[in-house]
Amino acid sequence: MSALPERAAREAVSAIPDPVPSVTWRYVVRNDEVVARTSRVRLRVRQTVRVQSSGGGPASVVLPDPRMDVVETGFRARTPGIYRIRVVTGLLPVEEAYGLTVIVQPDL
Repeated sequence: MSALPERAAREAVSAIPDPVPSVTWRYVVRNDEVVARTSRVRLRVRQTVRVQSSGGGPASVVLPDPRMDVVETGFRARTPGIYRIRVVTGLLPVEEAYGLTVIVQPDL
């Protein structure tokens, strides 16, 4: 039996790039306000950002930039640029929601 198919399979698997690690941005809601360590996240293209509420507090709604892809664990941008993810809490209008700025840099 030839080792060629086995070798080709190994080469095909080694050609698949490793997944890019994701970034988790955490926030808490206190008195209907979002509190976080930073309001900016830097990513590479195709890197996923997960937006996660930590602790208790009232429910909030996360609204991604419409140019971002929604993936099972978060949001991902296909092209470099500046994106905005809003976290809406309480009775505030969407325009007054907390904004997370996502800066996506090109792959080097």
